[in-house]
Amino acid sequence: MVTTFEVTYVAANGDKFVTEEYVSINFPNDTETGEIDYATGTFTNTLDSNGSPIPIQIVSGTGRFENATGELFFMNASFGPEGSFWELVGEITY
Repeated sequence: MVTTFEVTYVAANGDKFVTEEYVSINFPNDTETGEIDYATGTFTNTLDSNGSPIPIQIVSGTGRFENATGELFFMNASFGPEGSFWELVGEITY
């Protein structure tokens, strides 16, 4: 499943930056029943037509992130009953 999200990240001091994220969500098959398990899965950056990941783009910000630019990529991204967890790698210029 591929979808687009607008996500707001908030720093400890309250400064924010907003991103546009093209996300591919992967749901595993249940090994016992063979049915898709929609409660858990992983997610990654969606791939473009050349097979390269589409970077997360910063679209706006406040405080120190006002006029920020940058590209970020998901690492170790997963979700399940306990919540969603991910790391971002890349660069933010502000």
